[in-house]
Amino acid sequence: LLGISVFLQFAGSRKHSYETGFDTDLVEPALSAIKMQKIRFPGNIVVNETGEFELMLDPEVPRYTGHPTRELDAAWDRLVGNKSEADRIHGEVSADGGQYFVVPHVRHSLHCVNYLRKVAYDKWYPTIRTENKPTVPTFRQHVGKVDHCVEMLRQTVQCQSDLTPVPHIWSEEKGMYLADTSLEHTCRDYEAIMEW
Repeated sequence: LLGISVFLQFAGSRKHSYETGFDTDLVEPALSAIKMQKIRFPGNIVVNETGEFELMLDPEVPRYTGHPTRELDAAWDRLVGNKSEADRIHGEVSADGGQYFVVPHVRHSLHCVNYLRKVAYDKWYPTIRTENKPTVPTFRQHVGKVDHCVEMLRQTVQCQSDLTPVPHIWSEEKGMYLADTSLEHTCRDYEAIMEW
């Protein structure tokens, strides 16, 4: 019985996995774009020599956090897509904001992260809270979108349930444990998927 259970688990995992795709993923040829890679996540919070918290980023990786700049916005535009990219897709493209209707969930999640980033820096993005659609009051629309993005990201994180262990290291300077998040993860190759 144990042998049958192990076999069924192995057989099922070969059909449905991050490496081979799931029945809820986009169909071929998108599945052939799936490649795996090991990535060390930058963004660990450390205590610097002055005793302040500091975000450790990889200088080789485009920056996606911090005070808004044109370079930061360009990096985000590359992640979430734009109209010129949508024009390569056969079919109708929405002219409203340059967005298009069918995207992999990863792109929608990144759109939500980018939206929340802009909300955090609303002085740089003054229209983020006042975008007006005629059928929805502005404030309600904004709060609804924030809640939508938080809920979608929560569900996505839970769905993926990354089990990479995150050690917590005691900081004498701060008198608290700090999560060591600069860990290696096994991930789908985002660039390969976007090239597809």
